[in-house]
Amino acid sequence: MQNFKPENNIVSQFVDEAVVAAMKAVFKDGQDKVPVEEAMVIAEQFGADPSFKSVLEASEVTAAERKLISSFNSNLNLLVKKTWVEKDDEALKEQVIYKLQGLCKEFENDNYGNSYNVLVQLLRDVVYLMFGAQTNSDEFLEYAFRIDPGFGIFWWYVESLPAERPAAEEVAKVYLLLSMIFLSNY
Repeated sequence: MQNFKPENNIVSQFVDEAVVAAMKAVFKDGQDKVPVEEAMVIAEQFGADPSFKSVLEASEVTAAERKLISSFNSNLNLLVKKTWVEKDDEALKEQVIYKLQGLCKEFENDNYGNSYNVLVQLLRDVVYLMFGAQTNSDEFLEYAFRIDPGFGIFWWYVESLPAERPAAEEVAKVYLLLSMIFLSNY
């Protein structure tokens, strides 16, 4: 649980105990597999319906997963393109759009592990494009919870993602799928 900090007072104000417990279980160090029931608690917070469980349990890319990848690609592309940014951030915006296309192709080929670090950075870059330099401040988590508790949980989740790819490919895949479900519905 490299970045996971459930003791944060702001988290306890906005997050249900079941979600905190799920986050602890999902980000437990050294696991070869993420517990699906706990992952589903987070997925439901991110707008997934119960059928998402089949995506988390599948050993191959399914039609539902392809649909998720497509929705993620479309929604994130639209979000980034519609986000007004400072002139200095135009290059970052272009890079995000470019990287997104390649990532989605990798995901369609069930290649999550090699794409883990790129997507985690892309998530941070997208939030930076939306909110600017304040995303780098210690107060941003509280700000995120106050403007939209659902987005606050997402940002807390992103901040909890290990900086380096988990050793188990399946763990990396579940981590990324949970990120994608939020952004495909945002």
